[in-house]
Amino acid sequence: MTDINSHNLKNDFLKKYKHNYINHKLYEQAIDLTQVYYFRLLLSPDHSKNELLYDALINMQTSLNLHDLITSDESETSDDDLDQNQLLALVGDYHSSLFYKLLADSRQTEQLYHFLSTVQEINQLKMGLLKDDTSPTNLLHKLEKVHSLLFKRIVVDYMDDEKRDQLNKQYLYDFMYNNKSFKDLAGNHIAFTNELNVTFENRKNELQNQISTYSQVNRRACE
Repeated sequence: MTDINSHNLKNDFLKKYKHNYINHKLYEQAIDLTQVYYFRLLLSPDHSKNELLYDALINMQTSLNLHDLITSDESETSDDDLDQNQLLALVGDYHSSLFYKLLADSRQTEQLYHFLSTVQEINQLKMGLLKDDTSPTNLLHKLEKVHSLLFKRIVVDYMDDEKRDQLNKQYLYDFMYNNKSFKDLAGNHIAFTNELNVTFENRKNELQNQISTYSQVNRRACE
């Protein structure tokens, strides 16, 4: 799509915001290359406010991802797992506080409250996932919403209407369905049963076909 180096973006973010006492290893899954790529795609560094908003939102997304890595079933966790859970929670809260600080210090309070409502909705959806007993299709739909809602809110603000659906589906496909680490991220709260895995693969194929159709239409429009 554009010349964006996700590895450089991740390294730059860690240099600026990683806590000095935290090992880089904790961030291996928490900062996803697909997410930093797509967030940067929408929030160009050409404008200083965009740069700061990008940093704030990556801090919040990192916080959400760190909290996702916390093991939810305490009955099956060892003392080491509990210590890791506490560390993940603390570091997640640290990055969440940076989201607030960056936007508050720059007096972007409107943006702060705008995205805060989205974060609150995501956390409410996550609580519902922990006790979800609906069909695999409904469960997958909720999972998609949890992991795409923050990005979709940026898309609404920064992308033309006719391009939103295509970009949202491309992001969803790349982050959830074509990303080997996604199930590790989500697996602490969701049991990927055989039935859910089949539904997952069917949805992956559906999105792939839709994205392919978009590409064909775009090529024809350029001819």
